Amino acid sequence: MTEPFIKCAGVTKAFGSTIAVDHTDLQLDRGTILALLGPSGCGKTTLLRLIAGFERVDEGTIELGGRLLSSPRNSLPPEKRRVGLVFQDYALFPHLNVEANVAFGVPRGVDKKARIAEMLELVGLGRLGKRMPHELSGGQQQRVALARTLAAEPDLVLLDEPFSNLDPSLRTRVRNDVWRILRECNQTAIVVTHDQEEAFGLPGLVGVMLDGRILQVGTAPELYLRPADRRVAEFIGDANFIRGDKQGSAAACALGTIPVTGEREGAVDLMVRPEDIRLDPDAPLQAEVVRTEYYGHDQVVFLRLPDGEIVRVRVLQGASYAPGEVYGLRLAGEAIAYPVEA
Repeated sequence: MTEPFIKCAGVTKAFGSTIAVDHTDLQLDRGTILALLGPSGCGKTTLLRLIAGFERVDEGTIELGGRLLSSPRNSLPPEKRRVGLVFQDYALFPHLNVEANVAFGVPRGVDKKARIAEMLELVGLGRLGKRMPHELSGGQQQRVALARTLAAEPDLVLLDEPFSNLDPSLRTRVRNDVWRILRECNQTAIVVTHDQEEAFGLPGLVGVMLDGRILQVGTAPELYLRPADRRVAEFIGDANFIRGDKQGSAAACALGTIPVTGEREGAVDLMVRPEDIRLDPDAPLQAEVVRTEYYGHDQVVFLRLPDGEIVRVRVLQGASYAPGEVYGLRLAGEAIAYPVEA
């Protein structure tokens, strides 16, 4: 069994009484691109800075390619880690043109002119080498910053909220360009983001970080369909939680007796995604429309069950649902059982 290329074990970092990273673990194979997803303040940027060497760990270890980067007693300086960091604001040198910015990342002993040309061609800026940073769009500046980082031939590239400064109209296109470049280089990378759509659009893995810990790492479908715990389920997408009584592979709840997965037995909280509930005129369970939220491509209908509980149902746009109307409901798929939340 091969060792993971990146290995964080029990990594902890506190600032005074605030624990930013709390005994978190992470293992990635070479060539993997990971989107580290979490809300502001969850510790994801601090973890990036620990890997890059800009902060020192209080506990735990960080290894890269079999080399120890960080422990409480030993810490390699950033310039010896072979880790490249693309900053949120790009951090280009404003007084240097594009070629000179990229040249800054080229290591000694490498044909600088050839390396610059290769990197600019890779990021699609081969004709803009003489431009100054202020003459470039935000997306072009982003690609220059990435070219400068890749020019140093790092073992690992870290990107901290790399698309947050871009206009929404540019974000998707630049994001796809960056993903393509990283994959063409077979580059190992960790991308920090608070945007679920951005993380799920990544051609790799997604790690969910909450309260200083990485709770689950997997593909986007794995995280959405099989969340490791309730906190991940609540953070990823939209979810209904309904109290139920689970016996084996079924549970009795306000939606009736429904199929369910999960190891818990007895009293449980059942997660049901809004798109897994269907409006069906032939279903025996009747629910009353409370209100709707319209999103263009679809809409969410809030319905009151006979016991008074409100559930959300996601349906395609087109039909309208007026408060007071009654519809039959049925579950398509399975619910997931979690421990009852106090």
